[in-house]
Amino acid sequence: MKTLKNWTLNQHTDHFVELKVDNRHLLRIFVLQAGLMRVLLKRDQRRAGRAV
Repeated sequence: MKTLKNWTLNQHTDHFVELKVDNRHLLRIFVLQAGLMRVLLKRDQRRAGRAV
């Protein structure tokens, strides 16, 4: 597992935040309800994630 060192806030709404990592990957974190979230990783900006 690699530490996310180079990231910026790419976009945000009331339901998710999206981070741009190493200027090529996207990490999107959705808030589903209190204490429950979904994480989506887009490697090279293509979907490669799964629900957590």
